Amino acid sequence: MKNKISSAVLLFFIFTGQLYAQEFCKELFVRSARQADSNKIIAAHNTTLEIIECLKKTNGEFYKNSDAGKIFYIGKFSDKKAIVQLNTKKYAVVNDQLRIVQELPYERILSFVDDRAIVVTKERFCGIIDRTGKEIVPAAYKYMGNIIEGMVWVHLAYNDRGYFNLQGQLQPFRFNGLLGNFNKGLAVVTHNQKKGIINKKGEWVIPAEYDEIGTESEEIFIVKKGSRFGAFDRNGKLLIPVQYEDASFHFKQGLWAVKKNGSYGYIDKTGKTVIPFVYQSATSFYADRAKVQKNYRYGFINVKGEVVVPLEYDQIESLWNEFFKTGLETASKNGKHGLIDKMGKPITGFIYDYIVLKGGIWVVSNNGLKGATDLSGRKIIETAYKDIGEMNEGFCLVINNNNKMDYFDIKGKPLTNFRYDIAPLAAMPDPFRNGRGIISVYDTENRIPLYGYIDATGKEVIPARFTYVRSFSDGFADVNAGSNYSFTIDMSGNCVDRCENDNQ
Repeated sequence: MKNKISSAVLLFFIFTGQLYAQEFCKELFVRSARQADSNKIIAAHNTTLEIIECLKKTNGEFYKNSDAGKIFYIGKFSDKKAIVQLNTKKYAVVNDQLRIVQELPYERILSFVDDRAIVVTKERFCGIIDRTGKEIVPAAYKYMGNIIEGMVWVHLAYNDRGYFNLQGQLQPFRFNGLLGNFNKGLAVVTHNQKKGIINKKGEWVIPAEYDEIGTESEEIFIVKKGSRFGAFDRNGKLLIPVQYEDASFHFKQGLWAVKKNGSYGYIDKTGKTVIPFVYQSATSFYADRAKVQKNYRYGFINVKGEVVVPLEYDQIESLWNEFFKTGLETASKNGKHGLIDKMGKPITGFIYDYIVLKGGIWVVSNNGLKGATDLSGRKIIETAYKDIGEMNEGFCLVINNNNKMDYFDIKGKPLTNFRYDIAPLAAMPDPFRNGRGIISVYDTENRIPLYGYIDATGKEVIPARFTYVRSFSDGFADVNAGSNYSFTIDMSGNCVDRCENDNQ
């Protein structure tokens, strides 16, 4: 999406204010802020401000007669109306002249899907609206699922649960247990304390007589009844009898890890043994590899049953998501941990007490002190610190042995040279978000920590004057200043909501 609008386009829109209002929103803001990550939300906010400023300069009358200056974020137009989030964090509906025509009483509006969105009131009741703000389902339900495949599950009352469609019609089939989202026309539901699978007509595809049903994998559902496992296809045909002692809940690469007569092996979708039952434990396949255990040692095999990583490790942490991010895994030998590649080759040597992936870094520990490597295993922070937090937006929190805090970048460079004190809130998850990092200064007079924020250069952009803070989200953060009541600030520290609670 372009950040600049050509002068020719601007001149055209000067003479067509209404068309301008519609077109810039359609072109620049046809997205849902709730679907984007934090960086994109801030980018959308900045683009909104840029276009509003453009309106102000190039079409003053239109701007003056509109509510554009109150808008933080604007959504997609429908029937000449759009839902906006205001600078006060509240929601409203505007017309194609950017005039507020309706205030919306919701605390939160989730992502639009198929021109419908779940809304949540201050009292935490849920409903569904369209893009004009019209309620399709009244905000009267405590529990509601996501909009998926045109259906939304809802808890109507105790032991009374069902589904709404996107026209707001409650479907005739009802259940008394937990409901799942539809996936390719099927949903797992619980009824009379047993699980089964229904289609969108409410018909049973797999009867509700099982204790567990796994998520669909390779068009197969794994079921558990009592202590035995079996498998159905999505048409409800029993493919593999419910007979195995233990099993994974996923078919992967055409194979299923199951246990028979005390040992693990792999079978295909017909129940035929493909890899013999010779292992003490076995996992599902991912990327042509599965972790297996034999003689109390771990390694990896491929789908042919060939060993690709020798079975010689005390343990291998099968962090599949982490492996796909990094190409490395943690393994242990003789009580020490190291990183290995997909062929089992040591990358760091087995020299650490433990290793854990935190965002974009591996945090390592020895003798109670922590350091970090990058995702390739190259050391970026020496093993000399009291604690290291998760890497987020290119920065991680580091605490030294004097209980001072700093943020290090991905190259291991500190931002502030440990200028700030550590305090509980500064060590919260994701302290660096939306380009703002929480910092703390101890108030010796009142004997309490005070909090503020720095930016990505280490500059203190919001001074430490708050007694309670949260990480920024969508460009806002909730804070306290000496009272039990919070208020909301923007990225510059200006109060935008409940400002009467700011004691300064």
